[in-house]
Amino acid sequence: MNPIAKPGCATRCGNVTIPYPFGFGLDEECSMGYWYNIRCNTTFNPPKPFLSESRNLEILEISETHIRTNNFIAKRCYGSEEAVKSNKLINTVMMYLTTSPFMFSSTANKLTVIGCDDVAFFNSTLGQDFSTTGCLATCSTIDDVLKHNGSCSGLGCCQTPIPNGLKTFTLGLESPFKHRSVMKFNPCGYAFLADKDKYTFNVADLSDPTFLSRINNNLPVVLDWVVGANETCRSAQKNSTSYACQNNTNCTDFDIGSGGYRCSCLRGYEGNPYLPPGCTGLVLFRH
Repeated sequence: MNPIAKPGCATRCGNVTIPYPFGFGLDEECSMGYWYNIRCNTTFNPPKPFLSESRNLEILEISETHIRTNNFIAKRCYGSEEAVKSNKLINTVMMYLTTSPFMFSSTANKLTVIGCDDVAFFNSTLGQDFSTTGCLATCSTIDDVLKHNGSCSGLGCCQTPIPNGLKTFTLGLESPFKHRSVMKFNPCGYAFLADKDKYTFNVADLSDPTFLSRINNNLPVVLDWVVGANETCRSAQKNSTSYACQNNTNCTDFDIGSGGYRCSCLRGYEGNPYLPPGCTGLVLFRH
């Protein structure tokens, strides 16, 4: 079996497999560098892995191209002044990956708003540029939404794409009319950035008091990850010491955001393309 981690380095934290260039610890002996260090928090049962530079980004899965992490959801409930005040601290979400080799995937995620009187303002930073995106979910009656159950058409649910290369964003949630006319069937509004394939709108979400906890546990946000940030394959190959791709691998440029590249095994080979000696040939048996 091909190794997925450096010799002597652990490969799992709880239920999550951690492949090199990621690794446990803060000394970088098991990872490619600082940003790929993983902190395994054993106070949980089972233990949970976290990105080392973040105290609250729990890793749910690492694939060859993506990291799936836990999510943060903006919520605001209405019905009384007390309800508004009690939710004031969670109607804004902020997430930062500023100097890391990770970014919020523009192909895998969408900004989603759930509600009948809710608008989300998504402020993002792209290098020196600032971008603002909005999404408005409305409806007058529950019958309006039933006709569009299962889709985010703007009635009860709104979805919109995010910019490429996004590393930082602030998500704010507001209600134009404080849910006054829809309170009976929609007391709360929600907004989140998440994996677009993991959420399907259901009319019942508008009034489900367990909605927040239910999607918190089942709705990840997807990060793109690369190696060699600010490098291309061609420039990285000039330095054989730091070039990440090992034998029998392909190098692919990542042209979004600050760039970087990825390594993958050649067709007919398998293994971890970042670990020496590289990918190995598959053995084919003939009957």
